[in-house]
Amino acid sequence: MFVLAGCGGAGEGPVAAAAASAPAAGVASPAASPSISLDTRLVAAFDGFTDGYRFDAEVKVGDKVATRAEGRRVAGNAEFVVGSGGSKVTYRTVGADTWVLRDGADWVAVDGSKTEADPLAALSAPTRVEAGPAVDGATSLVATYPVGALGLDGTGDASVAIVIGSDGSVEATYQLDTAVGPAISRTTFRPATDTTPITPPN
Repeated sequence: MFVLAGCGGAGEGPVAAAAASAPAAGVASPAASPSISLDTRLVAAFDGFTDGYRFDAEVKVGDKVATRAEGRRVAGNAEFVVGSGGSKVTYRTVGADTWVLRDGADWVAVDGSKTEADPLAALSAPTRVEAGPAVDGATSLVATYPVGALGLDGTGDASVAIVIGSDGSVEATYQLDTAVGPAISRTTFRPATDTTPITPPN
């Protein structure tokens, strides 16, 4: 469910400069820079989330926010809230089981396929990593992924602008085309500050 993208409007924050140079989803990034070993930068950044992480996500179409989400993942379990169109839904995943909480209702177990509760996993297997545009005080990369790994329809590759902050944060941004126009998806991951175990609803 990497349709979610980190907080911050288009053109705001340090990731904006990197996003501006990243091709839209489905267009492979040109080989303008040498590849960077995953062992030196991405893996080091992801190691900071070993004890869990929290994330903020946003998808914007033009100047309007289409979807916003926030949540946390600890010990392989997750809870997050997704807001769209004025309504919010809370998801809680423990092991292979998932529950949904809607406004004015009780928790309901979700049957069938498990809701994807680990958006960071989508970033863990790029096919290529290159140096991104310079960002003061941060490491900027452009990573290439199969579009399916990002939860998108179609074939081919997508380029994701990744900014690794000195505070241990990781911001991932990509552009995509939708039926109502171009959209920007941005997700910000940070080390978990609340490591309270996530358990099944009572």
